[in-house]
Parts: sequence; structure tokens; C-alpha cells
Amino acid sequence: RIENKPMEAELREQLAARDEEIRRLQGLVTTLTERIAVLEAPRPAPEETAPPPSSPSKVERSSIPKFTRSSSLLSSASSTGIPRLSRPSLSSQSSFNSGLRHRDEPTTPITRRASSPQAAKKEVVDDPPPIDPAEFATPGGPAQSMRLTVGNRTMTVFPPKGFVPQDGDGDAPPVRLELSRVLGYRSKNIRNNLFELPTGETLYSVGPWCVLLQANGSHKTYAEHTADVRCMALHPDSTTVASGQTHGPQQPETAHVRIWSASTLQTGQVLGNGIIQRAVCCLAFSPADPSLLVTVDDGPQHMIVLWSWEPGTPLAQCKGHTDQIAAAAFNPATYQLVTCGRQHINFWTLTPVPDTPGRVQLVRKAGLFQAFVKAKMLSCLCFSPSGDTVTGDSNGTIYAWGPAVPSHLITNTIREAHKGGVAALAATTHGFLSAGTVDGRVRVWAFNYQPYPVQNSEVNTIVIDHPIRTIAPAATAAGLSLSQFTVGTCENSIFNADAKNGSAIPVLLGPPGAVISAASLPPYYLTATDELLLAWHSETDQLAWTWAASGAGEDAQIVSVDAGRTPDGTAIVMVGLTVAIALLSESGKAIGIFPEAQTVTLARLSPCATMIAVGLSDSVIAIRRLAGPDEPEPHVVCRGLQAALASIDWTRDSTALRASSASYELQTWSVDSGEALLAADAAALLFATNTARVGWPCIGVMHAASTATVADSVGNILVTGDENGELRAYKYPSYKPNARSVVSKGHGATIDVVRFLSDSLILSSSTQNAIVCLWRMVSREGAAAASATTANALAPATATTSLTSDVDRLPMTREESGSSLMASGAASSAFLRDNSQASMGSVGSGMSAGSSGDGSAPG
Repeated sequence: RIENKPMEAELREQLAARDEEIRRLQGLVTTLTERIAVLEAPRPAPEETAPPPSSPSKVERSSIPKFTRSSSLLSSASSTGIPRLSRPSLSSQSSFNSGLRHRDEPTTPITRRASSPQAAKKEVVDDPPPIDPAEFATPGGPAQSMRLTVGNRTMTVFPPKGFVPQDGDGDAPPVRLELSRVLGYRSKNIRNNLFELPTGETLYSVGPWCVLLQANGSHKTYAEHTADVRCMALHPDSTTVASGQTHGPQQPETAHVRIWSASTLQTGQVLGNGIIQRAVCCLAFSPADPSLLVTVDDGPQHMIVLWSWEPGTPLAQCKGHTDQIAAAAFNPATYQLVTCGRQHINFWTLTPVPDTPGRVQLVRKAGLFQAFVKAKMLSCLCFSPSGDTVTGDSNGTIYAWGPAVPSHLITNTIREAHKGGVAALAATTHGFLSAGTVDGRVRVWAFNYQPYPVQNSEVNTIVIDHPIRTIAPAATAAGLSLSQFTVGTCENSIFNADAKNGSAIPVLLGPPGAVISAASLPPYYLTATDELLLAWHSETDQLAWTWAASGAGEDAQIVSVDAGRTPDGTAIVMVGLTVAIALLSESGKAIGIFPEAQTVTLARLSPCATMIAVGLSDSVIAIRRLAGPDEPEPHVVCRGLQAALASIDWTRDSTALRASSASYELQTWSVDSGEALLAADAAALLFATNTARVGWPCIGVMHAASTATVADSVGNILVTGDENGELRAYKYPSYKPNARSVVSKGHGATIDVVRFLSDSLILSSSTQNAIVCLWRMVSREGAAAASATTANALAPATATTSLTSDVDRLPMTREESGSSLMASGAASSAFLRDNSQASMGSVGSGMSAGSSGDGSAPG
């Protein structure tokens, strides 16, 4: 290898020289093509009645050669007398391009290799500098096209026909996004985030919010956290709450604990900034000394910090364990701190540090499993009145650990307490509760480690029938109840259970997984996970009906959902599945399931609800017509994109289709012929939905400081979700690179879905933490205040909005966009109407957190 290094270096230089020559020739092709376009352009007639004898003759189109290869380019250039041009410099190229007509089709940026390994870390793009908006968008004058470089693609974007820029187009919109409600409860990658308060309120966390759900369905929200809340602890006074969060995006040192009042929602103390690493994974107050709080972080050593929380002073700090720690709590009888996790349990004794007042050291002693099976994970713990430590593990076994004599040993065992793992334990003075992760059951035990004795209608096993994440006994005047408790499930729902009669009533229902798509069908809105479609009442958030993807086949998964109404008012729900397209009625009854030969990646219903655009795995879009009771008729196929499909949008009259890809391609087709339209012609179209990743109306979003991932628009407002978990509201169209926005922070993770459910209600979702939020768009006082807006720097992004017409500068509302329908929809709507249910029944019921003005997230 050492001997071949000089030869390898020489070969690399030769390859670099060859690539640079290829790029030079590509630039020459582009330059000559532009020259030819200029020659072909019509010229004004000269003033003389006849041209002078020396005037050159008109260049015929047939005499201009077609350039397909670099070699043919050179020979054609020499044979036709066109001079060979050297590649222009940056300044000369900018001057040359400024005098040309804008091209309709995107071109590839010309790059050159760096000459050294240090410079090779970054490619140099030889492209004209971006054009200032003032050069193409003068207030009062017509807007002009603009050349953009997005990712590795250069394209020319065109404004809508007749669009006239106005002063203030780049300002922040006069609205803000106010958190209305959050669907469900956070159960993914989280424990110990559910409590019952003596006031009757249920305390839980979802995303960066801590929610107090009241008995009447309303809620209050503590919204001071900046990232997802990972755990909570309730003080012995049952009012003070400690909540620990993970670090923010690209901010590893922002994990901390906030201590606040559940009655006033006021913050009393903030602990751990700069000390806690990654996230807070465990929290616990000491029952013996309520001024003490312990935190365990998610760093490599899982550091344990003991705090005097009122002054915010750390009293002790030590390494917890190299493996994951799942639970930490103080034993009220022995004053010890106990931690457990992956194949370990440790007992910590608090001893004062000699000659250091106010300092404490933690002395560890490990529990010994001896001949008992050591499970992969000890996931939860609680304590008996006599001081025993009770743990539940991933094998479904419950162990009781006695005091150190001299080591902590297992004294009692409950084998197969649950099928699968034990998710949670909760102790009262009379017994304790255990919850199963897999079997969905809560069991009641006495402290002799036998099932709790029951009589009459009482039960000691309550079936929740959902995988359980955590459990919280109800708080009564006599202490924690053993018979009444609240259960948080792994499907983001909360149930109230009663062991006196074995009942389990849903209190809060949420989507059972990450929401990947959403749609609006008044009076409902729809959310879809990989396996389940759910319809919710818009006013009450109660679940109306569900539809499972398994109805289309065992391997079927949902990829998208859309809804609309035919010209005669028949409601249609379209579900795109990996193996088929399903059509449902307004009540969730299946009208038909139509298999697809290729894998479906995206599907959108036309505004007139008579056609479906089906995006396939090879980036082809197949348009299907709903013309009768048989399968949807194949109509046309739209081709031209190379990368995976990212979005599909229909025009308002359903005559054209636009799609974008993951690599920022953008193409528009005629629905009748399937032929691609030129970009200049497509700019004159009015789109009903706007989810394309690139385009003239979203230039400002493409230059935003954070990369947007999804967007939707209605009226003159564009809303995007980005990789930092922020929602941004822009004026539509956002065609200025320095456009300002109003920012609302919420998800704490990348936002994957943004959808207007009405003109003022927006749904956003993050698949990373399975959070679904509903936002209300309200007027913002002092819209011109600089503090409420954010300036944007250059970065690629995602956004879309509808285009404007010559007469009306603002697009129609979400409801109005459905009024422009195709006349050909009559036969289809009759077929769908005959196969849909006339009456709709409610399947299941539930009550979610209602909207409350208290503690709502600021815009």
C-alpha cells in the first residue's frame, strides 16, 4: 500500500482533471443553448423598409444542431461557425445570465472538485449569486421569475400570473398559534408521569407540557419546559411537582428539572442546568425529609445528584451505573435511596461528609440475586410498610428485597405475576398494585405476596385490555386507595379503574401510535397511524369510529389519508395503504378495497372526490378515476421524478397535478393527458392543497434558519413545522428570502405532519415522540413588534401554499376550495352514495382534555 500511494495520488489527479473537463463542457452546453434561445427569440422589425445587403439572414431552427455529447458539441460548434467559448467567470456569467430569458426547466448546478484534501471537505458551486428580491419584486409592479439553488438542484421559479408585490409582504403575519389541546397522554420512552391529586385532578405529561386534567374534562397546562418531559415526581404535600426534561435539539446541556406549583402553575426553582446530561430519567422526593430531591440523568455514567431543592444546592453527586437506570425512590422506612435498572439494583445510604457541613455522600451496596433469575431489566419498584423493597422485572416476576444482613437479598417472590414484563408498581398502606406491559392487567396484592382477598363483586385482577405503561392510586382523605386507581396505557390513553366492580372507564383517548397523516371531513377530523385510522368529533375530541389497516391484508400499512365530498355531497374517506387503496364512507364503513400491483407510498384524493392520485414506489403517479362499482379505472400515468415522492397536490378544478420529491424536484402534469407542463405554465394554476417542498410561494421558508419538514396553508397564512419542533407562521405567499415568521414552540422533536383542519385550527404531529397537538390561530396584538418575529438565515426547507389569481390576490378558504368541482363527478358520486351508510353510529367513546385558556402555550 505504501508503494502504490504515488500512483494512487496521480490517478486521483487525473480523475479530478477529467471531471473538471466534463463540467466545463457541461457549462459550454448550457451557454450555447442559451445563446440559441436568444437567436430564436423574435426581434423587432428594423425601421428601414428593406434590410441592407450586409444584414445576416435569419437562423433557421433546422440548422441549429442538437447537442447530446461533449464530442458532438465540439464538432457541431466548429462546423456551424459558432465560436468556442471558454467557461465564463462568476462575474461574467452573472452578467451574461442577467440578459437572458429565464428557462422553464431546472438545471443542475456546476461544481468543481477542490484541489486539496482540506478544500475537498466542501464542494464549490459555480453559480450566480442569489438575486435580491428587489430585482424581481418591486411593489406596485409585476413580479418576475427567480433562479434558486435548493440542495444540489438549481431551478427557475415563477410567480403566479399577474401577481403584484405589495409593501410588507415579507413581514410577520398578524396572527399567532395558541395551543388548544393535546391529544392523548405520552407513553413512549417514559415512566412515572401519571399522578392523582387530592383535588381530583389527574396530572400527566405529554411532550413538553404537564397537563392537569379536571373531572369536567377541562385542563390546565404548565408550559415552561423547552423539550419533552421525561419524568415527574409529586412532593409529599401533593401540590409541589418536579418535572424533568430532555435536552433541546442541538442543545445537549439544556436538560434540567423544574419545580412548580400544581395550584398556581408558577415555577419555584430550576435545577441542573449544565450538570444534568442528556435528560432526566428519574426523579424522587424524600418522604422522610421533603426538602431533598434526587435526580438521575441519562448520561454515560447515569449520574445521581442529591439536591436541597428549595435553595437549589447540590448536596451529593456520584456515578449511578454504566447501564440504564429505570427507577429511583426513597424508602420511607429505612431512609435509603434505591435505584434499579438493567440487571442491577443498588441501595444507597446517605452519610454526612466529615468536616464538610451541608455535604452528603452516597454509599452504595448492591442487591444480590443469588440463585434467582436475573432479568434483563428491573423496571419499577415500591416499598412495603415494613421496609421491604418490591421490584418488578421484564420476566413478569416480582421480588421482595429485605434489609442488609449484611447484604440485601431476595426474601419473597411472585413468579409469573404477569405475562410479559411488569410495567409499574404502586404501594398503599394495605397492599400494592402491579401492572403488566403485555397482558394489559392490573393485579392487587397483599403484603404477604398473595393475591388480595376479595368478597362479593370485588376483584383482584382488572382487565384494561391495553398494554400498560404506568399506574397511579387515587388520593383520598385516608391516603392512597388500593381499589381505585388511574392507568396510563402504551397506546397514549388514560383509564379510571375500580377493583370494587372490575370496571375500567376511558378518561382520555389518544392515537395509539405515531400519527403519520391527517385529514379534515367536517364534523370530523381524521388521524392515521401505521395500523389504525381514527375519526374524532371536531368539537368534543371524542372518538367517533376507527378502521384497521388489517382489513386490507395482514401486511397492509397506512401511508396516507385524505377526505372530501363529491359534487352531490357524498363524503368519501380515502386511505392509502402499502398494498391497496381503500374507500370508506363517512361512518367508517368500507366501500371498497382496491389492490395495487406496486407499493404505494403516497395517495391524494382530488378536490371533486372523483379521482385518486396514487404515488408508487418507482416515483410514478397513477391517476385512478372512480367511475362505477368496479375497481377505479386507470386513467393516466405521470412520470418524470427520479427520487422518492414527497408531496402531491391537485389544482382546484382537478385538471392538473403537482408533485415534489425528496431531492427537491418539482413537476406539474395535465390530468387529461399525463403530459408534463412547463414551469411558467404551471405558475398560472390555482392549487387546492399545497404541500410541495419547493416553489416560488415558499422562497422565504426555504431560507429559514431551521429546516422545515412539512407545511400547509389556508387563506393568506402559511404554517410550517421544522426539525426543531417549532411551528412557524408566514404570510402567504412567502416569496422573499428575508421573510419573517411567528414561532410557536411545542413538540421538542421533528414535526412530521402539519394540516389545517379548518381556517383557524391546525393539527401537528411528531412521529418521534407520538405527540399530536391542535393549535388555534388567533390575532396577534402588536403584530409589528420585532420581539414577536424571527429573522431567517439561508437553509433548505419545506413549505407550500396555494397560488393567487389575477383578480383575487388571496387564495380561497379551505371550505371554498371544495366548491370548484369537475362535471364528470356525477357518475362517481352516485356510485359512492349508494354504497355509503345513511346513518352513522359511534364506535367507542371517550373524553379528552378540553380547551382552557389557563396556561396555554404562548405564540
